[in-house]
Amino acid sequence: TNVIDAAGQYDAKVDSSANCSLAAHILNAVTVGVNAFVYEAVGEDEDLYEDYGEDVKVLAAALALHDTNKFVREAYGVDVDGNTSDTFDWYFDPAPEENGEERDGDPFGIEEFLGEGYRDDLQYLVQRTEIGENSAELRGLDTDFRGLERYCRIGDSVASVALKRGSEGVYEQLCTLIGEEDVQRIEFTQLEQPILNDTLLGTAKEVIAGEAGGRTYGVVIGSSPDSIVYLGEPIERSTLEQAVSERVPDRISTEFQ
Repeated sequence: TNVIDAAGQYDAKVDSSANCSLAAHILNAVTVGVNAFVYEAVGEDEDLYEDYGEDVKVLAAALALHDTNKFVREAYGVDVDGNTSDTFDWYFDPAPEENGEERDGDPFGIEEFLGEGYRDDLQYLVQRTEIGENSAELRGLDTDFRGLERYCRIGDSVASVALKRGSEGVYEQLCTLIGEEDVQRIEFTQLEQPILNDTLLGTAKEVIAGEAGGRTYGVVIGSSPDSIVYLGEPIERSTLEQAVSERVPDRISTEFQ
């Protein structure tokens, strides 16, 4: 909610021909990066929150801040060059407005979500999210979160491709970054009735993620109105169709009058 409120009015500028808010791009990056980390790093016998809770929160926070330079440029009109310490200072402790009125810092609520004491770790990861970013400033930082660089890059690059080329581009990018055997894309015929189409897609994602009471096939990355992309093992189309057809009537009767 904080990201949407603070960044939703600004253009992501990922693709000049597309209309996408900076908030949408940020949240897509967070979703993809965190889910890729969960898929690759968390074993079946491990507890996500107990064993990796801090890593997940730091990764989510770093991806939320990965375009801090774009945000402060849009929100405060500051000409910053990259995600430097000056840029982070503007985000966390912005200078007063020209009329002297104080501005609230940390508009995304990162330190409320993560806690204090992580600014250097976050900036270290942010500077390594885009390959062309200058990362010399914190090159020697002793951080416990070096392994998260990979997932910052995955989150940002896949979110950028999603805006330009949709779910097909997301699938191809993930195949390149993670491996074809681990990336699945299922295509559907989009229904004209959007509520029913959303219900079918949502149910299919529940089945794939093991939230419908059956086995887990993978971690869902995202969907378009006619496709789902996930990390995991393939699911037989007939198996998915049967599971969805059994679950959808109950969802409809429960969620709609």
